[in-house]
Amino acid sequence: MLRYKKPINTLNMKRFLLFTILLCFSITTFAQAEWTGLGDGQSWNDPYNWFDEEEPQNGDDVYIDGGQVVYYGEPFAYASLTLEGGANLFIANDIFLMGDFYVDEISTLTVSLEHLNSYAKVISDGYVDFYGDIDLSFNTYVPQIGNSYKVVEGIIGDCDSTTDVVPDSQTSGFEVSLDVECQSDGILHTVTDINYTTAKYWTGAGGDNFWANAANWNNNQLPNASSVVIINLNSGTYLATSGLANISVNSILIGDGNTLSLSGGNLGVFSVIHINDTGTLVWNGGEISKTNPTGISTIINYGSVNLNTSTPKTILNGFEIWNYGNIEHNQGDLNINTGIISNFNSSKYNINGDNINIGYNSGVQHSLRNYGNSSIKKTAGSGISLINLTDFLNYSTVASNQGILTISDNYNSANYGTLAGNGSIALPIGLIEGGKIAPGNSTGILTFVKNLNTSANADYNIEINGPNPGTEYDQIIVEDDAILNGTINVTLGYLPADDAIFEVLTAGNIVHCNFPTQVTANYNGTDFTFDVLCQNNILYLHGPDAILSIADFDASELVIYPNPVNNILTIRLSRQVAGKWMLHNIIGQEVLKGGLTGLETNINTTSLESGFYALQIKDNRNNTVKVKKIIVTN
Repeated sequence: MLRYKKPINTLNMKRFLLFTILLCFSITTFAQAEWTGLGDGQSWNDPYNWFDEEEPQNGDDVYIDGGQVVYYGEPFAYASLTLEGGANLFIANDIFLMGDFYVDEISTLTVSLEHLNSYAKVISDGYVDFYGDIDLSFNTYVPQIGNSYKVVEGIIGDCDSTTDVVPDSQTSGFEVSLDVECQSDGILHTVTDINYTTAKYWTGAGGDNFWANAANWNNNQLPNASSVVIINLNSGTYLATSGLANISVNSILIGDGNTLSLSGGNLGVFSVIHINDTGTLVWNGGEISKTNPTGISTIINYGSVNLNTSTPKTILNGFEIWNYGNIEHNQGDLNINTGIISNFNSSKYNINGDNINIGYNSGVQHSLRNYGNSSIKKTAGSGISLINLTDFLNYSTVASNQGILTISDNYNSANYGTLAGNGSIALPIGLIEGGKIAPGNSTGILTFVKNLNTSANADYNIEINGPNPGTEYDQIIVEDDAILNGTINVTLGYLPADDAIFEVLTAGNIVHCNFPTQVTANYNGTDFTFDVLCQNNILYLHGPDAILSIADFDASELVIYPNPVNNILTIRLSRQVAGKWMLHNIIGQEVLKGGLTGLETNINTTSLESGFYALQIKDNRNNTVKVKKIIVTN
């Protein structure tokens, strides 16, 4: 229990003077939102729990006299907050106050801690008079000795800094003792001791890093299906499940700097695998399944989940992964056989190579969901990796930086998601995309294998920092048919000349093109207006004085063979024309170039690595005539 002494008189005098000064400037008073609990009896955002059936708004003084209140966060800054009469306020997100925070002797602030660098706070720009209790809720997050948390920030009066708080965490198998220090700018809690009460915890005393060695666990006993397993040495540790066919546990809590390697067999989880900021789960193969018949079984990852080895991995029976950190998918297929993987809060799911498939081979729910500034990204490899799921929902960013990321089924951006990167993306057949198209990481070239079809809701986000395509301004390549609708948004990093021309999209065949006829962008306070024009299977942005020329020849006069090629690629023309060719790799770099030589031009590809390339053919006036995907099989 945490008890605070009443602030000294000088503090009260300062507050009186501040109030007097504010009163001199304005006689307007803030509205008061008063808790009644007549709605569901606990939810802050239920208006029926508040007087006049209106939840607190910006600038309100919030008054809670008794009751159990749960706060999950609103985008408001309140004038003040008062807890009296035995009120217990549980906060899972930050509360911001423009003024004071007051808690009487019989009231409590309960704070949810998810991991070391993310926990709820009360942040006050005024004074904090705190006479009650602060309870810290660790739940499935296991801390380490020395970890500190400042859960209340503001101008603090005198208080008793010698009192320890010992939250009851019996349901997670451990108790935590904390030292409390009232600092000038907030209330700081520091972990001084951890008592593993009912948990089965790793000691490493067996010396071999094997889960199956009972000497590595407290009381020399292996965990069982009802065990809360804690892996949390302050010095860090590595342990592996090698040699075990099956493991069942209630939950596993992996502390900072600690690593669990699932190196064999299958794992059944009743409740949760919680991974701290610098904790790691290495998944080398096997199944992770839900054993709870009624509740949720999940990985809550704030650290790293690494999928290694070519052995397939499977989640099933409704198991879920909630990713707040990094998933590094390095090798092997992942089957979501009745389960959900969700990215939250700027997390990353990195597909770090080729021949990596995220799919399913049984079950009824196969879901991958991407929210809140998170990303799903193919980061490496010149080949193909695949996402083939019945439910792929993207509210954030899906990107390919190298090679081809193929999405073969049921992709849905809900008009909010972004397709991005410097590599190639293959979309499901028949998809009409209503989200954002954003080439590059900064500027770059994004290639769509086969077709691209966008709706009027789509946004094409183009960055222009100079006159050169791919390196200084964004470019989109569509290998086959393009049906183009939507809006073009231009970000300028320099001021173009009035006769500037930018080829922002080239396609094998532009079937339909419907954009606003002009786009205006600003650079350092100067507006620049581009005309938008589709011509010769190219989408152009050009300045007010730019003149577009007509190509000397068209794609129908070209034959390109063989494809795939392993030695000589031939360009054949129906008549002799002047022009040039360029071959780009999957990240947009020019690897070969030359001129068209008579009716037949031969390109020697023996110096190239096997993989995918884009052949761009231009006439003598620099008009793109054709873009063709080439497969080199050297």
